[in-house]
Amino acid sequence: MDCMSLINAAVFAFKRHWIKKEKSQKQHGPIFRADAYCTFSSCPVIAKLTISNKSIQADNVIAQVNFTGFVHHATGEKQARKISSSVRSQLKQHFQSTHVAPSKEYHKQLKMLASEQYAAGNRDGVGCSSSVMRTISSEARLALQFNKDLIASLLLLKNCIIKSENESIAKPRVVKGFIQHIHASPFSVICFNEASVRLYHEVSKNSSLFCDATGTIVALPKQQGKQPTVYYYAVVLKHPNEGKSPLAVAELITEDHTVLSVSFFLQSLRRAESQLYNSSNLTIPPQVIIDRSQVLLISFLNVYNMESIEEYLHRTFRKVSGCGKPKDFLKISPHACTSHVMNSAKKDTKKWFKKVQYRFCMYCFSLAVNCTSLEQLSNVICLFKMLYCSKMESKQMKSAYNSLADFINSLDKDCFQEQSVESEDHDHEDNRDELHPTQHPFGAYFSKKVDNITLSDQGSVHNEYYNPEYFDMLMKNWFSIAPFWSALMLGKLFNSYASFSAEWFTADC
Repeated sequence: MDCMSLINAAVFAFKRHWIKKEKSQKQHGPIFRADAYCTFSSCPVIAKLTISNKSIQADNVIAQVNFTGFVHHATGEKQARKISSSVRSQLKQHFQSTHVAPSKEYHKQLKMLASEQYAAGNRDGVGCSSSVMRTISSEARLALQFNKDLIASLLLLKNCIIKSENESIAKPRVVKGFIQHIHASPFSVICFNEASVRLYHEVSKNSSLFCDATGTIVALPKQQGKQPTVYYYAVVLKHPNEGKSPLAVAELITEDHTVLSVSFFLQSLRRAESQLYNSSNLTIPPQVIIDRSQVLLISFLNVYNMESIEEYLHRTFRKVSGCGKPKDFLKISPHACTSHVMNSAKKDTKKWFKKVQYRFCMYCFSLAVNCTSLEQLSNVICLFKMLYCSKMESKQMKSAYNSLADFINSLDKDCFQEQSVESEDHDHEDNRDELHPTQHPFGAYFSKKVDNITLSDQGSVHNEYYNPEYFDMLMKNWFSIAPFWSALMLGKLFNSYASFSAEWFTADC
């Protein structure tokens, strides 16, 4: 291997060096000497660097380097020296001017490495992972802050936006700037402007509202050795024109994932709306799509409807049973995102069934999700009772299985393809465990239906779907809050789902 190939392959670190004193009595020794080694765990290559008096010519200094050993790197191992300050400064300027994503820049730099260097695992000048670029990008952003202190910087930024806004328009706005509230402890920032509030007021009257959170966008510095969890909440509207991107309304960045924090966020938005349109003319969207977070469910019910979860269930039961009062239809209806619902149902079902039975059980649960009336859902639950609570494959159990299977086969299987949803930690704050079915109308209604079923155990073959504990779990954790996750409050949501004809759901109850 030639000298350049070795330099491209090895990643050197110096372990000792020696400098000759100015008035040293040693006349023949080198001026500078250093020993280096390759940082790869199994590589024996070492280098000795020397600079002698003869090496110094005018403004040029020539160093002599002697290499010993052969390059030997383990497959998959990567090493890199620290990126020099000059290169680091260039990258910071690059990030500040282009706003390119760190991961994108990292892969761009990787492509520029020599093939020998890349194959050897040498990542000099790039870093062993994209975290190096993320750190440099973060440093570049911090350099643009108004103040090293985050809260002080945000306050200065808030005032700067308001000042710039006042200078550019003749009439001052009612809702000033973009950053509306800044809290230091717990950290929280609420953002929206007058234009987004007006958009929300006009569009949300006949459109669905969406609210979700993610914990992968914003990060705060470690506090007492721990990394605080910061979530980015976003409220968006469905665009009136089909196929267009959602319309952004408001944003919340917070480490306080509580009903109090999220409710204050929603109340701030409604207060800004009341400043523009008076409190008597506030908009109540017909529906809001959220994940299965208990915090979001309670917050929306409190702020928009001034009702508890129990009051919400009683109100929705009156609506789906045909006994709804006029005021029942004037309140917002929270609904869980179907992807989150199916992901949670998948986790629940996998605890009780093996792979063969699990797939059919998930198809069955999909039928319950898409029930658009109380009668349809109650008939599906009755079929579930016969399927999961019959010990033997009786005529009754086979009839229930065939009814479910026939309906599943009549539908487009693409509607039921499994999708992996990455759940955030706050999604596991499950709102179901606090709701017992006998305490609320849906639980009581469905319990009464299934209690009237007399199961038949006549048969010689054991029922492989027999699992009464799973059925009890569905009754307690799911069917007691059916309007929150099923299509009861949505109507026929997808054209691809066939109409629920009575013949599919005829149960011998």
